[in-house]
Amino acid sequence: MGDLLTSSEQRKSAMESVADWYESNVLLRVGAIACAPPTHGITAILDVGILSTFAFLRRSRLRAFMSELTVLNLHPSEEEVRSKEFLEAYLATASKVVETKREEKIRLFSHLFWNYWRDANFTPETYDIYEEDLRIIDELGYREFVVLSILYKYETNTIKSVGDNPLQFARKFWKDFEIEVKESTDIEANELEGYLQGISRTGLYQPITGAYLDYGGGLGYLTPRFQKLKSRLKHNPT
Repeated sequence: MGDLLTSSEQRKSAMESVADWYESNVLLRVGAIACAPPTHGITAILDVGILSTFAFLRRSRLRAFMSELTVLNLHPSEEEVRSKEFLEAYLATASKVVETKREEKIRLFSHLFWNYWRDANFTPETYDIYEEDLRIIDELGYREFVVLSILYKYETNTIKSVGDNPLQFARKFWKDFEIEVKESTDIEANELEGYLQGISRTGLYQPITGAYLDYGGGLGYLTPRFQKLKSRLKHNPT
């Protein structure tokens, strides 16, 4: 990393330079594959065309990530960019970004990176937690995140009475929650239970279980893990 910056790159910001370096490695890898013999009956011309398009998409996604960090006003110094913690976090995040199709999800990666850098500068103590959050966002579909965010809105805006158990609390808003999920994601109410069961794999959502009177299942609540992740994805400039 010591000779990462060339004389021409010194006029750019440290963040732009490390992005260019990562991008060049992406293109070099794709270029090496393009020079290999075509396989599975794909002609050499078609093979190179597909790989060129693939390289363009990966580069565009990386630039979208960088643009969002610029909007978030992330301007680490060159010394900070050269640090082991910063490079490890940046490369781990960029590797997820270039495989992501949705621009909205790329913004989530950007906000996560920005918040951890602002609050902790990626210390060894926080990096493990960052990797866990990064993995959750990577595994979580964007529509799944939308559903969880809608549930978060209802849980936050609904008054919880003293003595309410999780089921009693969820029943106060669940019908409205189902309606908004249908309007926002096209997930029908009769599909939502199975959909949320799938999301529970992330540890962000917990189905309500137990022998409650007149309860046939299907409701649940957000875990403290989601609350923490959600706070990491907010842009709080102060």
